[in-house]
Amino acid sequence: MDAIRATEAQQVIVTHGSIPVMVRWLCQIGLDAKAFDTEYGEEDDESVGTPAAQADKPAQEPAGEEASDA
Repeated sequence: MDAIRATEAQQVIVTHGSIPVMVRWLCQIGLDAKAFDTEYGEEDDESVGTPAAQADKPAQEPAGEEASDA
């Protein structure tokens, strides 16, 4: 919120977090605020980046290298 104030922007597009709450607050302080849905808006923030969440993902090989059976 401090960063938004510091920019002195008149219009703010909210893309993640508590979107409805943030849009309402921004409108209450006099800014033109709108929500913008992205394909990443449905993530479970608590599991993203945690060791348990990482364990569920298959390991990826570096680009350009193929696994060999040798």
